[in-house]
Amino acid sequence: REKGDGSIAKISLDGKIIDSAFISGINDPKGIAITDDKLYVSDVTDLVEADLNTGKIIKKYTTEGVQFLNDVAIGNDGTVYVSDTFKSSIYILKADGLFLEWIASEDLEHPNGLLKIENEIYISAWGNVVGEGEMRRQSGYFLKMNSDTKEISKISKDTLGNLNGVQLYEKEHMIISAWNTGKILK
Repeated sequence: REKGDGSIAKISLDGKIIDSAFISGINDPKGIAITDDKLYVSDVTDLVEADLNTGKIIKKYTTEGVQFLNDVAIGNDGTVYVSDTFKSSIYILKADGLFLEWIASEDLEHPNGLLKIENEIYISAWGNVVGEGEMRRQSGYFLKMNSDTKEISKISKDTLGNLNGVQLYEKEHMIISAWNTGKILK
């Protein structure tokens, strides 16, 4: 793939392509989150902010040390959270435009999917490397972190796989995807 050949398409609810390159000039887009008039997408080492009405890129945010930005979530106060799976950290974009590493911890187990609900961040973890050589494996827990105290706790009793996306389902449940098993978990 060529640098800058990635894009975000605009598709109707019935599956028709409205614009195959609604947002263009990005590399390898991953997670997306939307506010009233802006779309945020993680793009390897950049958090891209685009105008939701025009598809034009407003700004790209990055900072030293970013390795692999993955998913994006937005808090009620407008703070944008983005996971860095390789670095096992979460970055934030504050309302004043400051982009910084907010927390780095192996306890995050290389976060992939993020979902912000009130003062909790739900995390689909890719997992930490365990063991050596051929016996090493990665498998993650479903986690949550209090955004006020940054206390991290495990929701699942066991590892569930290389977890990817997370979404709220029927107000009382979560849907989580596990990349390596091909399963959708409730």
